[in-house]
Amino acid sequence: MNDYLLNLNDRQLQAVTTKNQYVRVIAGAGSGKTRVLTTRILYLIDQWGIPSENILAITFTNKAAKEMKDRIEKMVDDNGNSSFISTIHSFCLYFLRREIKVLDYPSNFSVIDADDQKLIIKEAIKQYDIENTKGEINNILNYISNNKAAGIDCLAALDMANNDKYTMYAKAYQYYMD
Repeated sequence: MNDYLLNLNDRQLQAVTTKNQYVRVIAGAGSGKTRVLTTRILYLIDQWGIPSENILAITFTNKAAKEMKDRIEKMVDDNGNSSFISTIHSFCLYFLRREIKVLDYPSNFSVIDADDQKLIIKEAIKQYDIENTKGEINNILNYISNNKAAGIDCLAALDMANNDKYTMYAKAYQYYMD
């Protein structure tokens, strides 16, 4: 048995050496999930001859992704590991940037978080003198989200606005998209 397999218990060894193409590891904190996944990657490279660039490992946290990368670097002899190890969010962003032209969108898009969204809407509220009552920012964000989900762009939303409130919301939508 290879040295890197010796520190695994029976269940971990089973997960590492299974012939199944896809492996899901469900276990509690501190139970050795990262060890299993990193050892599995090494096993696929070493025993199955799978090129490291054909391996994708997804995790939820940056900390876990970094730990996996660090462990694999130590385990792979030639430092030539080019497995794609990332968080689900980083992978999705990578994939979108690579394939966005298929959707006919510009490749220079940016991803914003909830705090960024609220800042943009606050700027729109100032720009268009929208009354900023309690919950107004969330109301506008919901309005934008609902329109986008329905495939309604800013101009169509402005055309459909049937009162001053929704006209302002549509203008905030346009500001948000610009």
